[in-house]
Amino acid sequence: MNSAVTPSLRRIAFFGTPAFAVPALSALLKHPGSRVDVVVTQPDRPAGRGQKLAASPIKLLAAEHGLPLLQPENIRRSQEEFISKLRQFGPLDLGIVVAFGQILPPALLALPRAGCINLHASLLPRWRGAAPIQRAIMAGDRKTGISLMKVESGLDSGPVFCQEEIDITKTDDSQTLHDRLARLGADMLTRFLEPICAGELAATEQDQSEVTYADKITSADACVDWRNPADQIERLVRALAPAPGAYTTLGGKVLKIFRAEAFDYPSAQPGRIYSFNNGTIEVNCGSGILALQEVQPAGKKRMSVDNFLRGAFLECGEILGQSHDD
Repeated sequence: MNSAVTPSLRRIAFFGTPAFAVPALSALLKHPGSRVDVVVTQPDRPAGRGQKLAASPIKLLAAEHGLPLLQPENIRRSQEEFISKLRQFGPLDLGIVVAFGQILPPALLALPRAGCINLHASLLPRWRGAAPIQRAIMAGDRKTGISLMKVESGLDSGPVFCQEEIDITKTDDSQTLHDRLARLGADMLTRFLEPICAGELAATEQDQSEVTYADKITSADACVDWRNPADQIERLVRALAPAPGAYTTLGGKVLKIFRAEAFDYPSAQPGRIYSFNNGTIEVNCGSGILALQEVQPAGKKRMSVDNFLRGAFLECGEILGQSHDD
């Protein structure tokens, strides 16, 4: 870090937006010797079916505790104006960044006396970027974790102070893994804040040869390609549950899939319904069979496949998604 910080004088600017950042901010508010002077979060965004403006989880927590709040639309475009606003809160000792959603410019990183720390949900340099939790599950990683790193102007590129790992289980979806990582991150932040700020914990440069990127999930990513192996599609389903949800089509309408299990059975035409077994729909994949267990038809709520089948009138041989006869 830039310089040591006296614990009793530590004044923090917290940058964060989604639910993942809530445990970290909550922990800081209880941390002795630290004071959150200002919270910076993304502007209110349209959400839900009605697309009404909704505050971020961090904004709601900040309001609950009466914390000063800034919501810049784009810090890089209004850098001077934003830094001027931040200076009004007096000298800052440290910036803490947790899933904020914008890259901070160098002039802002230099503002706090001890620089900025980022809490990132992967074992860097693996999975830099916006969707590390989803990408780790999709890739079949057996482990992931939390990295505490010094923020630089690049994307999650700074040297790492410390890391702790957890297993990714065969039943984890993005929500269960998200919640475990958020708790671990908050715990690590409170345990390592003192030694990092005191200069007792050296940061190690990331190995550039090991870098991978966790790109934001797109609609194309979420679309099931039944030509893929069943276990790969199962991981996709888990990675995108509960949101945005992996999807296919049935009769020209979107069908989201939230729970499924892969089996190593011989398969035929990808996407063709193989059978109905114990309240599931078994679908042929590029290799293996995927048993759909929980789905969401267009315009309806999530439901078990058993309930779905009571009104769906499906038959073996019907095709999900685009037909692939090759």
